[in-house]
Amino acid sequence: MDKLINLRHLNIAGTSQLREMSEGIARLTSLQTLSKFVVSKSSGLRINDLRDFSLLKGEISIEELQHVVNVEEATDARLTNKPSLNKIRLIWCSTFDDSRNENLELDVLDALKPHEKLSSLEIKFYGGSKFPSWIGDSTFSMLTAISFGFCKNCSTLPTLGKLPLLKHLSVQGMDQVKVIGREFYGNVCDGELLFPSLENLTFEDMSQWEEWDGLAPGAQCAVEIPKLCRFYIRRCPKLVSLPIFSFPSLRELSVEKCNEVVLNSMHNLTSLTQLKLVKISGLRSVLEVFEQFPLKLENFEIDDCEDLVTLWPSENIVRRLVNLQKLLSIQEIGVIGSLDIENCASLESLPENITSFRDLKIINCPSLKTTTTLEDCSTSLENLTIESRVNLNLTNLMLSFHNYSSLTRLCIYGYDGLESFPKGGLPIPNLRNLEINGCIILRSLPERMEQLLSLQNLQVYDCPSLTESFHKRNIPPNLFSLTISNCRVNPLGELDLHKLTSLESLCLGSVYPELVFFSNDNDQHYLLPPSLKYLELCNLPNLETLSKGFQNLTSLQQLDLWDCPKLEALPMEDHLYNLLSLSISNCPLLKKRCLRNGDYWPIIADIPNVEIDYRYIYDPESCP
Repeated sequence: MDKLINLRHLNIAGTSQLREMSEGIARLTSLQTLSKFVVSKSSGLRINDLRDFSLLKGEISIEELQHVVNVEEATDARLTNKPSLNKIRLIWCSTFDDSRNENLELDVLDALKPHEKLSSLEIKFYGGSKFPSWIGDSTFSMLTAISFGFCKNCSTLPTLGKLPLLKHLSVQGMDQVKVIGREFYGNVCDGELLFPSLENLTFEDMSQWEEWDGLAPGAQCAVEIPKLCRFYIRRCPKLVSLPIFSFPSLRELSVEKCNEVVLNSMHNLTSLTQLKLVKISGLRSVLEVFEQFPLKLENFEIDDCEDLVTLWPSENIVRRLVNLQKLLSIQEIGVIGSLDIENCASLESLPENITSFRDLKIINCPSLKTTTTLEDCSTSLENLTIESRVNLNLTNLMLSFHNYSSLTRLCIYGYDGLESFPKGGLPIPNLRNLEINGCIILRSLPERMEQLLSLQNLQVYDCPSLTESFHKRNIPPNLFSLTISNCRVNPLGELDLHKLTSLESLCLGSVYPELVFFSNDNDQHYLLPPSLKYLELCNLPNLETLSKGFQNLTSLQQLDLWDCPKLEALPMEDHLYNLLSLSISNCPLLKKRCLRNGDYWPIIADIPNVEIDYRYIYDPESCP
């Protein structure tokens, strides 16, 4: 490569395992693009080999900086002489051991000062005890993005509050930081804005961080960041002291594994639309931790808040049983786009008086009993998912489904209490997707499914107790996709699937454990419709052959055959010309015929994508 002296662009991004680069690259001084520069430990490139790359522009990642042996090497890299480099990543190794020298790494980082036109800076795994003074200096007025990752020996952050164009700031894994104070903001004059352009702010994995100070000792004025749109603060478990914040432009807030006082500090959330709370210790009521609840909220996700008692306590306290935990509402909250409630063990009801939301997920809430809120949203609810331990009377809920005019997707996963559907079936005229999974005592599918004319996708998994299974009078006529796995199914020839003229995807798994071959009692009809484009057959342990009922699948584009150890032949073996993808796994007899010396090789060799036991056949190491 060292002979390519006129080479201008060398992009080796994505080579995460690269630990050494040829020293001959140092002679490619015409390079304008060099995405990565790896400092070698012995032979290979040294950091001072960067000095002659004066034409570099765009971005560069300089890695393995722990191999720099003295500050002179770093100075000789002459990053200040590369004004067209606008994005720089400076990365040391992730191992902090006795071989690391804090003082040397500080001097090296100081010597790697880039040109003042820099727009993006990332520093990762740096081992110095502090940052050099050039980071945050006002001369770097064009910086728009800064990221510090796992600089575990630094106890303070540089001064960043006065950088005029800074939009994105991320701080992660700074284990020695206990206090973020006034040095973070800089000397602020009266009326001067902090972080005037900052839009995204992230603090993550700050295990020892305890205090976040305001602008002055004991100051009561709020710290305002006027343009902040997204604020993520995650896994900062010791943070208990914060100033008052004002975020008038904040749209998205995510707080994870923190104390509830983090929420107490946030005021003026008038623009907030996205709120995510995960494992907030001490959180008993969402409303009570906010000075003013964000009334523009569209998406609200709350997960693993074990102390949560209520979301929105009402002035009209309802009568409670002993230890009753209740989710109530406030009148001002009217519209929420989506609501996810997961792993809230004590919740017994959903918020009342929410007039509209489109998406609702209820997952592992074993005390949840009432569904009055759903009735209030019957005309707006589009997607409903009920999963795992939920103590709802699902039968009563389904009896009112005829009122849910907008419901298009219904998912029931792992619901142990569902034994049958109500008589009359599911009166949901606009239902397009129905998924039933892991309902172990379910004995029958809904009646009159043939009347669900809008249903396009039907999936039934792991319902081993089904005794009244699929039959031709109970299959929706306009299905686009059908998946049946680990359930009892009538013989394929009795289902009249060939009449489903819109069916393009069919997956059958663990449905016929004794089946040796698919049969069709009516020789005048094929088993499947010619519209089928995707077919998956899996875990059919005794299947030996596929009948002539499969010969009409001339539109088939993808065929997956898994865990059929006795299967010897492909279906429609003489008509695979439209097939784009073939996947075979744990079918040893069929595999033997599909290898390069097998009799199927001439048939499958023209298929663009063939995978056997998770390896592509066109890889010379995959198949003999």
